[in-house]
Amino acid sequence: MTRILQGFLISSVMAGSAMAGGFSLGLENYIADKGLDENVSVILTMSEQANVAEMDRYFEEQQSPLAERHYQIVTALQETASRSQAKLLLELEGLRSSGKVFGWTSHWLTNCIVVNSSVQVLRDLASRSDVEIAEVNPEFELIEPFVTPVKPGTPHEEDSGIRVVEAGVQAVRATEVWSTLGIDGSGALVGVLDTGVDGTHAALSSRYRGNNGHPDSECWIDAAGLGDSTPVDQHYHGTHVMGTICGGAPGLEIGVAPGAEWIASNVINMGTGTAFDNAVISSLEFMADPDGNAGTIDDVPDVVQNSWGVNENFSGYVDCDTRWWSAIDNCEASGVCLTWSAGNEGSGSGTMRSPADRADSPYNCFSVGSTLESAPYDISSFSSRGPSGCGGAYTTKPEICAPGSDIYSAEPGGGYQNLSGTSMAGPHIAEIGRAS
Repeated sequence: MTRILQGFLISSVMAGSAMAGGFSLGLENYIADKGLDENVSVILTMSEQANVAEMDRYFEEQQSPLAERHYQIVTALQETASRSQAKLLLELEGLRSSGKVFGWTSHWLTNCIVVNSSVQVLRDLASRSDVEIAEVNPEFELIEPFVTPVKPGTPHEEDSGIRVVEAGVQAVRATEVWSTLGIDGSGALVGVLDTGVDGTHAALSSRYRGNNGHPDSECWIDAAGLGDSTPVDQHYHGTHVMGTICGGAPGLEIGVAPGAEWIASNVINMGTGTAFDNAVISSLEFMADPDGNAGTIDDVPDVVQNSWGVNENFSGYVDCDTRWWSAIDNCEASGVCLTWSAGNEGSGSGTMRSPADRADSPYNCFSVGSTLESAPYDISSFSSRGPSGCGGAYTTKPEICAPGSDIYSAEPGGGYQNLSGTSMAGPHIAEIGRAS
């Protein structure tokens, strides 16, 4: 272990609280009508946390290479979790053997353990000195954070052998980057947290990293638990999003960076019974270190597009929901850029979804609104708007807009379709920064 890492691990130990934890107000409200023997799922956040914010500042000041940053931060997070969770995990194993705990998942991107047990056992666990707080881990049926197709896919000129570049790709001037700079995303790696991706689609299969000599386990996470060991889109949304990022087939360019490779999570294709919060953390953890080796960075995506969000209309959630902030910050500190679609609750002001409405820095939770696909690129009527109601110095939202109305891209099964939404706008931005 290097001196740099040792120093930051020491600082994280000092930052840990010696006071016992307890249930959050939200969890108290959640269990108010439940008996002591009723089982619930909670997130136990550990008192000790790696001081990633300080590490991030240090590496930025030192202009450290990405490989060094990634190794040090991922290692610090993993070692902090391994050390601080050891005693609690031993107790959980004993409780499971006696039938008092039904399962748990340990996380390192943010130092926490998701536990399924009775209210009484969980209250005892939350009172431990190494636990900072216990919070509800809600389970719900996902309300899809995007609009439905606006019209069926229509035949394009690729059928006649004429090369076609989609209007949105032209609007963000990606074609000029290709022709003038000779940059088309080659060498870049992109990820999505979406409904999955049709890995066999002609516009996408050659760009799936798992088809280019890398194991599927490093390129795909079935976060929704649907049983898919290779990329599948059991909906349609994620395939469309990925098509706009890097898709292309002979004669048809639907993607901004057609030379880039991709990896994916199907986290927003979840049904009842699966804890969405837990799956988001798992997906971000995967994106931060896909191959499980902190010493490598070729597996780490340059950018990850997030086409999901929540607000007060989702059961158990509120505007400015902060529950993922730590995982988001730590993922970005490890070297991954995260971009967010703003939401489709326009046209009123203050309608951004969370976490895209986060406003405490110029860059984190960088959000994308939607415009029409042709000049003068008026804002789409459905596009969520700022300002953010979360407070802070950067309430102007979204940070940027891109074409998101009536966008033509890939559809599972080999076809194409037109969709509208800020989820269609976000992919136009996700890879253009890298490509340009």
